[in-house]
Amino acid sequence: MTIRVVACIVSRMKQIEIDDEVYAVLVKRVTDFNQKPNDILRDVLGLNKSSVSAKPESEAVEKSPLLNFVNSSQYRSRKSGIEKYLLILGWLYKSQPERFKKLADEY
Repeated sequence: MTIRVVACIVSRMKQIEIDDEVYAVLVKRVTDFNQKPNDILRDVLGLNKSSVSAKPESEAVEKSPLLNFVNSSQYRSRKSGIEKYLLILGWLYKSQPERFKKLADEY
């Protein structure tokens, strides 16, 4: 299977084809929830961070508690989607038990 990676450079799009093994290595190098494949490739190639994707500190948005949890090592160390799903449900139950119960009662 071939996976196509599309990168936007100014207003032009470039496509490269990578195989599953290369894609798997890129996925393993993800360190941030919002990290893009282009950012990982720039890091691997030793290039400076792209000025297009970098946001000034004035535009930085405060992360929500859920995003902080998803970026935590506790969450990221889980391999299976089921484990991650259950962790999120547990986190939601602990952080907002009233709302969690209300939603659970509706279903």
